[in-house]
Amino acid sequence: MYFTFIDFALRLLLALVLGASIGIERSLRKRMAGLKTNTLVAMGAAMFVMYSLNVMGEGSPTRVAAQVVSGIGFLGAGVILRDGWNVRGLTTAATIWCSAAIGVLSGSGNYLHAIFATFVIVSANILFRRIEEQFNLNKGKELITPYQYRIYVSFYPENYELVKALLVNLLESKGFQLKSLQKEVDDHARLHTIIIDTLSKNTGQEALAGIVKRLVVDRKVERIHWQEVDTRD
Repeated sequence: MYFTFIDFALRLLLALVLGASIGIERSLRKRMAGLKTNTLVAMGAAMFVMYSLNVMGEGSPTRVAAQVVSGIGFLGAGVILRDGWNVRGLTTAATIWCSAAIGVLSGSGNYLHAIFATFVIVSANILFRRIEEQFNLNKGKELITPYQYRIYVSFYPENYELVKALLVNLLESKGFQLKSLQKEVDDHARLHTIIIDTLSKNTGQEALAGIVKRLVVDRKVERIHWQEVDTRD
């Protein structure tokens, strides 16, 4: 099957629009594989299929589609991460797989099928999450899903080691698990800031409030605040 450049452009643009539609939902949820990833996956799958369709006598769209399916599995595995007691990224990996399917449908000229499938994928990601929350279908998961908090503590650079040790000791004494620690520098204010991501099996807001009260009165600490991080996929 040979088709013109206009056919190629229309199918590729369709893959772009539909892949972006899926990616927007992931980006709004602040996931690793968001707008660009899902768009490129859909477009790449579409181009592979169109190439096979345009090679006279040699191309096999079904074989190419099968290779796309297996190849996307490696990309999806890259966004699945163990996060403390929890495993994150499964929904994002499945969404990338679906984006590849949208690209295959677009590249093979199944326009209505691709548009309808995109609508169903985005709806499933949005609606099923709300149903899970409302009816608590994930009771078993709640037992292992930790609460995650991000803590910001600012200080002058000469106090870095003392503030870090104090903060880490306070968190560990309250049963928090440290996930990551990084430092930012504000050259204008000459302040350094420690940013710690920490996990707790139980709601740790009261314990964090106590830690903040302890640090606020410490002369080595200039500013401190914290926020809860949404870990749901």
